[in-house]
Amino acid sequence: MKDIDTDLVLRVLTPLWTTRTETAKRTRGRIERVLAWAKGRGLRDGENPARWAGHLDEMLASPAKIAATRHHPALPHAQIPEFMAELRGRDSLSALALEFTILTAARTSEVIGAEWSELVP
Repeated sequence: MKDIDTDLVLRVLTPLWTTRTETAKRTRGRIERVLAWAKGRGLRDGENPARWAGHLDEMLASPAKIAATRHHPALPHAQIPEFMAELRGRDSLSALALEFTILTAARTSEVIGAEWSELVP
């Protein structure tokens, strides 16, 4: 852990940064968290070579400048009743989860990790 430095982090990120920007961002964040954990456990010291602000942001282009965020198009409002009816016609947990997500605007991770005891009194 002590041998991981900025050059090594850049060797991992640079090939991905302009072609798979989202993957590179997530990878950088995970490396940062692992190294922060290692520092907290006393396995390394000093600054985190994977931190973005005031460090890697000086060496790598801003992700927003590389790839514009492309959102999935929304379902036209008029098609929602038909879509919901189709969901209700399916006998699957994933259809129920998607319906719940739509009706509550819950985050996907919250729905996936929900326990029945949180939903049913």
